[in-house]
Amino acid sequence: MDDRRSFFRVDDEVSFDYKPVDTHTVEDNQAGSLFTDTPSIGLFAEFRAIDSESSQLLHSIGEKDRQISDYLNAINRKVELLAQQVVNLQHGKPKVNVAQINLSEGGIAFNSDKALYKGSYLAMRLVFVPSYVAVAMFAKVIRCEGNKNGHQVAAKFHKITEAQRQIVSKQIMQAQLAHKRRGVEE
Repeated sequence: MDDRRSFFRVDDEVSFDYKPVDTHTVEDNQAGSLFTDTPSIGLFAEFRAIDSESSQLLHSIGEKDRQISDYLNAINRKVELLAQQVVNLQHGKPKVNVAQINLSEGGIAFNSDKALYKGSYLAMRLVFVPSYVAVAMFAKVIRCEGNKNGHQVAAKFHKITEAQRQIVSKQIMQAQLAHKRRGVEE
């Protein structure tokens, strides 16, 4: 089976940045460390990771005491709103570097002004709006073809962690649900 089709794919608009990097950078660094211009995005990503880690505990608390669970969920929503506001203030209301991408759990396709060499590595940061959930990771270019918009690049995620995969998977599901809702409304 073709590797590109072994995952669900979705077209989505995200705030998207990427940088070509060498193999040494991929092996010795975290992709997020290469995007220092928006530290609040990293903070928001940490909040999301903590949410993910504590979700099972919150579920257990909810089974024992519904009121405590509801209270903790309310506090969590307040912290999330505060974090979104911090990101809004720093990131600005206008969407910067918003790009149309094709995303799967295994990789990404996007348009680029520049040709990228097959086999080269990229550090990339995706910020899913409006939730401002961010993920930074490495990818390896598997295809680059010229088109009317410059170049269509396809890249496979490289050394993706389980947490990163879950963020991407959740975004794909949310985009698919939003697409279905728009189809029903039309």
